[in-house]
Amino acid sequence: MHTQFNNYFDSVELFLKSEQVIRKESSSFHFAFSQLPRETSLSIFVLYNFLRQLDDSADKFDVSKFNRLVDDWRSAIVRDRIVLNKNSNISEQVAYIFKKHSIDATLMEDMITGQLNDLNGQKIKSEVDLERYCYQVAGTVGCIIVSILDQDAYKSAKSDIIDTGIALQMTNILRDIYEDAMNGKAYIPIDLMQKYDVNIKDLMVPVPDDNVRELLLFLADKARKKYLSERKFINFLSDTVSRRSVHLSVVVYKKLLCKLIKGKFTNTSDRIFVTKLEKTWILIKSRLFLI
Repeated sequence: MHTQFNNYFDSVELFLKSEQVIRKESSSFHFAFSQLPRETSLSIFVLYNFLRQLDDSADKFDVSKFNRLVDDWRSAIVRDRIVLNKNSNISEQVAYIFKKHSIDATLMEDMITGQLNDLNGQKIKSEVDLERYCYQVAGTVGCIIVSILDQDAYKSAKSDIIDTGIALQMTNILRDIYEDAMNGKAYIPIDLMQKYDVNIKDLMVPVPDDNVRELLLFLADKARKKYLSERKFINFLSDTVSRRSVHLSVVVYKKLLCKLIKGKFTNTSDRIFVTKLEKTWILIKSRLFLI
C-alpha cells in the first residue's frame, strides 16, 4: 500500500538524497540555491538531480537508463495525482514537483528532445541550431526553476530567462571544448567552423591556432551579450532571496566566461573553474548590492 505524502515535510527525507548528490557533484549550483527556503531548495535539487542523470545517460550513450528515466517521467506526469512514498523514483519526484508548482510539462519535453538529439549524435549545423540546442538543455532549466520560484516572473520574462540559459550552456560548451573534442563531440556550428577554417581535429589540440581562438572568442562574446538578459528578468522575481539565488547561479558562470575570455583560449586543456574564495566574494557582493 502506498502512503501519500500530504505535505513537503513528509517527503523531505526522500528529497534529501538529491541534495547530497548535488552538493557533491554540482557545488556551484548547490552554493546558489541552498540560500532558498528549505522546501524550495530541495525541490530544485530533486529537479537538477533528475536532469543530471538524464544528461549523464545521454553523454554515456546509456540508452536503457535514458529511456527508463523518460518513460517513468511520462508515466507519472499524466496522472491526476502524484503519490510519493519512500520508494518513489526520481522521475516520480520530479512529476510531483511539476504538479505542485503547475509547471508547463512541455519544458521537460523540450529538454528531453535536446538530450535525445545529443544521444543520437545530431550535428549542430548553424547558429540557430546552437541556440535551439542551448535552449533545450539549459534554457528549459531556467524556465522550470523560475516557475518554481515565481510563476508570474516566468510568464513575464520567459524570453530573457531563455537567453540567460543559452549563455550558461554556451559557457559550458566553451569550457569543455577540448574535452568534448577528445570524446568525438563538437557543439560548434558546422557553418562557423567552415567560416573560420576549423575542423574537429583542430579542437583536439591543447594549444589551438589563431583560427580556433578567434572562433571561440566570437562565441564567447555572443554568450557575454546573452548574459545581459539576466538583469532584465531578475527583478520580476518577487522576493530578495529568489533574486539572490538566481543571480548567484548566473554570476558564477559569468565569472567563468570572463576567465575564458581573459585567457583567450591559449590552452583549452586547462580546466577553468571559479574558486571557493571567489564564490564567497560573489556571495558577499550579492548580499550587499542585490536587495
